[in-house]
Amino acid sequence: MKYLVIFLVLFGFMMILSVNNIYAMPPFHSQEIYDFSNVIVVGKVISVNSTFSPTHNLYEIQVEKFLKNPQDLDVLFAAGQKTANIRLGNQVFDVNDRGLFYLINNTIGYDPYFGIFGVYPTSQLIEPEWDKCNIFEKEITREHWFLGGGGITPKIQQGTNSDIENFNKDKPVTVTYDVSNLSDSVQEFDLDGTLVSHVTASKVMATMNQHIILEPCTIYNTIDWEFTPSMTGFYNFEIKDSRSGSYGLGFTVVDNDSTVIKSPLKQIKSGVALVDVQCKDGKVSAV
Repeated sequence: MKYLVIFLVLFGFMMILSVNNIYAMPPFHSQEIYDFSNVIVVGKVISVNSTFSPTHNLYEIQVEKFLKNPQDLDVLFAAGQKTANIRLGNQVFDVNDRGLFYLINNTIGYDPYFGIFGVYPTSQLIEPEWDKCNIFEKEITREHWFLGGGGITPKIQQGTNSDIENFNKDKPVTVTYDVSNLSDSVQEFDLDGTLVSHVTASKVMATMNQHIILEPCTIYNTIDWEFTPSMTGFYNFEIKDSRSGSYGLGFTVVDNDSTVIKSPLKQIKSGVALVDVQCKDGKVSAV
């Protein structure tokens, strides 16, 4: 019975991921994978129970190092799919495989079932360059996590304010972007930052190009740009990385004495209580 319950939980979770992939939803970023995972661990598979369920193996994992949410355990049990799924991109593990495991709690309601985790599809074998660079010897915090998913995303904020709909004019805005080099040779590449104003028509306000040189085994290096918007309206900061592609960060600049009120749905999603939801144009919430 306990295996049936765990199987149903895992099946439902994988179905959600499959549907997301079918409809071409963008991949999760590395920091989102970090957030989704209850436990992240480097470990070695010491046994595989292939009769655990029709679709899932039960892995016994010898822990090498916890990277998120350490447990008072040397061995973990986790269920993962028996076959590789192209849409999910999941890894099937064998005995003696050493991997980076993103693990989720299998729960219904509030009760965990027998301490068995689920293997998140982005779990993978340890890559040789990770060992060459000893990347797990250094703590990688959530803010700089770049493994798994679609990589790390740039960040934008104004001082301590990260509300991109409420930046003030005439105050500095900072964009940060982590880059890494896990190879055994120096890497050189260009990072082009372009500030575009969409206040009336699209207009390039500033171009800030950087030539980056990364030494071998640079786990992460934070690059930053700073600029000061002088007009209210919508802007976009575009980053072109000659190695990996382009990124766009949109934000809105308002007068210093005003605030943009988010839609009620956005307020609720951000944790605002129903009774505290604000409305635009003097309207009153009916809640």
